[in-house]
Parts: sequence; C-alpha cells; structure tokens
Amino acid sequence: MKHLAIIALCAVTAARLLAAGEITLRTCEGSVKSDFYTLGVDVEWNIEWPEEITGVKPKVLKRIQYGINLETFVFPFVADLDSIHPPAIYDRPDVAQKHLFEAVLGKINEKEDSHTARALSYCCTLKICLATEGYLGYHIDGYHNEGGCGCHSFAQNSIFSLNSGKLILEHDLLNTNKYTALRTLIFDKATKETDAALIPPEAYAYRDVMTKPLFDNGNFMIETGGFRWYIPPYNLFCGAAGVVDTLVPWDDLKPFFIDPAYCDALKNIAATARTIIRQKED
Repeated sequence: MKHLAIIALCAVTAARLLAAGEITLRTCEGSVKSDFYTLGVDVEWNIEWPEEITGVKPKVLKRIQYGINLETFVFPFVADLDSIHPPAIYDRPDVAQKHLFEAVLGKINEKEDSHTARALSYCCTLKICLATEGYLGYHIDGYHNEGGCGCHSFAQNSIFSLNSGKLILEHDLLNTNKYTALRTLIFDKATKETDAALIPPEAYAYRDVMTKPLFDNGNFMIETGGFRWYIPPYNLFCGAAGVVDTLVPWDDLKPFFIDPAYCDALKNIAATARTIIRQKED
C-alpha cells in the first residue's frame, strides 16, 4: 500500500445562538485515504459538533448529538437500519467513527479477485444552519459509493426542538391528507427550476413508491423564505442531477398546515433567526 493516512483534526469555535444563550461548536474533520493499486479509499468528513448550548437541558443536547453521529457515521454504512442496536447510539464523534473505520477495514480485507471493486468513497459535510429560539437545525451534504460503480450524492436535514430534543417531522406541522397535493407542488416547482432530465417514462410506474419517503422523514429545512425540500437522485430527475432542492414560500405552504397559525408562528421565528457568527480559529 503506497499510502494510507488517517488524519483527525479538531478545533474549537464559539458561536452565538440566542440573545440569552450561546452555542459552542467544535469543528471535527478527518480523512482516510489509500492509493494502493488494488484498493481505492477516499473518505473525508467535516462536521460542526454542538458541544454545548447554554440554557438547553443536557438530555436534549444528547439527543441532537446522537442524531448527528447516526447520520454521519452509522447510517451510511449500515445496510439494514433495523439492525442498529443501542450500543450504536453514540454521543461522541470520536467513538462513532468506529463504523466508518470498520467500513474501510472491510474493503481492505476483501479478496483482490472479488467481483466488485475494492473501493470506498465517502464525503460528508455537516453545517449548523438554523439557530433560533426553540430550534436547532443542521444540513448534511455529501456522497457515498462502495464498489466503484459511481458515487451517489445525498442531502439530509434535521431540525430539533431545543425544549424536548424531538426531531421535527412533517406530520407535526402539515396535514397528511394533503401530502399528495404538496408533493405535486414541490415537483412542479423543482421541474421548472431545474434543467436536468426527468427520469424516463418507463420508470414513472415506480415514482410513487420512490418518492413516498420524501415526506415524514424530516428532510426539510426552515428558512426565512419558507421550507426547503431536498429531492434525492432518481426520485424525479435522472441520477446525474444529484440532489435537487426547492424552496416553497410561506404563502404557498400555509394551506397545507394543520393550523395556519403554525405557519405564521414559524415564519416569525425564521425571520428572527440569528445567523451563526463563527469566531476565527486560534
């Protein structure tokens, strides 16, 4: 093996969350790479880790940390999510990284005459992008491939209540009976905004099945202008388009809320959300 490097770097940054509180972020990044001719490994990660949030209960912070570790270091490397057992619920990124290293080790241990390429590519960037009274949200962007058959891009968003630590899902806010109409609205809007080719007509029969996970998994972000949804590859557009996102304005969203007052309240919260100001690292 010409080169196998494991680099782990951590730097502490501080950022304002609320007028009455403060969030301490630790930037955790690292990489595992190999350029050996029968093995290709190119893995890197960069996450903003919320180490402390003033005024937030420790158990609430732990829930948020669990979510970050699962989505960054566990879910991408587990074929059957139902097989995840309690010991896999980690509250520290340095321990959760064991799943990533196990995936790399698995490729190293594969036979060289295997029918699939001994290759692993994974890139993950996590940014805290919603910091406001009552809510903390982050966005994960990256790609993942095992076996050398092409990288698959992904985007995952999670919004947590800072009061309970609960992950906010669509059915907490939106009328489930109107999901079909909302999905049509999102798809029509994304199609007009995107030049990418749609999936071929012969795949349309499977589109309802493929797009069903678009709702009720919490993969949306609250922004000043409305809700932004992320459409995974092959759901509406061809795979080459990658992840496609579209913002649905508050006025268009309001008819889909369980209670229109929820929409107005979230709109006001989003309008007063504070942008995280990161201090320069020492």
